[in-house]
Amino acid sequence: YHQGRDNRLAYRIARRDAHNRDAELASVVSNMSSEPNVTPQIREAAFRLLCLNHTFTSYISALGAHREQLTNPEILAFL
Repeated sequence: YHQGRDNRLAYRIARRDAHNRDAELASVVSNMSSEPNVTPQIREAAFRLLCLNHTFTSYISALGAHREQLTNPEILAFL
């Protein structure tokens, strides 16, 4: 927020990597749910982790999509 929107290559790569890792986690959880030796508690914990990770990644993406340079010193001090 101090610098405003930044769509440099490094930022775009990091954003894409975060979404790719989220997709990989979804695949792992899906594969794990079909494994016979996985307890229901572990399945539930893995699904919760997947939901939290997906929510967190989505929130970060939303913040990144709606960023602009802030100049109000009170708001900048708050951040």
